[in-house]
Amino acid sequence: MARRLRVVILDTSNPDEMTGGQSVFIRNLIPRLDADIRVVGVASGSEAIGRWQRRTLRGVAYDFLPVARLAPPGRPPLVPQRLSTSFGVARYRRAILGAGDVMYVHSPEMALPLVVGPRRKPVVTHIHGAANPLSVSRYPWARASLLRRVFRGLQRFGVARSTLVLSVDDAGLRLAAGGGGRGPRTALLPVCVDTDLFARGDAAPARAALGLPSSARVLVFVGRLEAAKGTGRLVDAFADLVRQNESVVLVLIGDGSQRSLMTEQARRLGVLDRVVFAGWVDHDTLPRWFQAADVLLLPSDDEGLPTVVIEALSCGVPVVVTAVGGLPTLITDGENGILLRGRTAGELASATSEALHRDWAEEKLTASVTAYSAGSVAATVGVLLSQAAAAGHG
Repeated sequence: MARRLRVVILDTSNPDEMTGGQSVFIRNLIPRLDADIRVVGVASGSEAIGRWQRRTLRGVAYDFLPVARLAPPGRPPLVPQRLSTSFGVARYRRAILGAGDVMYVHSPEMALPLVVGPRRKPVVTHIHGAANPLSVSRYPWARASLLRRVFRGLQRFGVARSTLVLSVDDAGLRLAAGGGGRGPRTALLPVCVDTDLFARGDAAPARAALGLPSSARVLVFVGRLEAAKGTGRLVDAFADLVRQNESVVLVLIGDGSQRSLMTEQARRLGVLDRVVFAGWVDHDTLPRWFQAADVLLLPSDDEGLPTVVIEALSCGVPVVVTAVGGLPTLITDGENGILLRGRTAGELASATSEALHRDWAEEKLTASVTAYSAGSVAATVGVLLSQAAAAGHG
């Protein structure tokens, strides 16, 4: 009887925390991937660093190895998370490589310690967004041109030495091809959504359960409260809508370094009483927030293919998003959302007002993301990882 494939998933997150699209992708994958799963990531509490721990997600057991510690919400870590996690992978490299047949890396820089040195294993790098993360870093010093070039070079080094590179959009494939030479095998792979969990529902009971007003229109943002997500113009645009006598409430799901600035901005503009800072919520309760919503707003400067957009559409909620990354391939203006070509608060307010007054067909919104079901994507991932493992040991 053949042994099951052993997969080690590496990311700068914690599967128990909803800290972004990558962590949601991994949460969707763990219960559905036909393999023995180990996860390398960050500790969110007092868990021991460098020690494998048994966990369960949706009834499926897996082993978790924290190699760094997640900073408290709203407080940037002294050492950037990507850097501390990569150092952790280097420190525990031997244990990580010994735990699996294939390394499935979701933050490209974490591949670096795995593609050099002895006892290598096949590495599959999954690019969830090709933008250089230092360009939008919360640390001003990290945005320096030299550091951005060095970081990009290190990323390319790890990507070029991967057995397989997956990407949510064409930009990631171009990044994989940018190292010159033959390069690794590449494949497009979409993000995914649990369509059983993220489904349409009645707004009235959802709002009652969440303590949201029944009469106002509810705008929702989900993500890190960081400048790169367009947080400043988000609050400005919301204030514009209030001045236009729109009966609206803004719900911010997430946390980050901009929370206190956004709070003060909303207070200064006289709309703080209409802004709900919900913080990070359990991922399984997120559908209720979408069911209570009228529109999802995501005015980011850079994205790959954001999971929250697909989750909102699966719940029958139209979206207003910046035309970046893979979003122009997903969103058709007037059919399942509105694409922002500009990046001003005025344009965001105008697009949001249009979305609020348009008559959307919920069944069409949901149908636009049927190809992104978690079960289908997980099956594809399983095949690709098996092929990479076989190629790496061939």
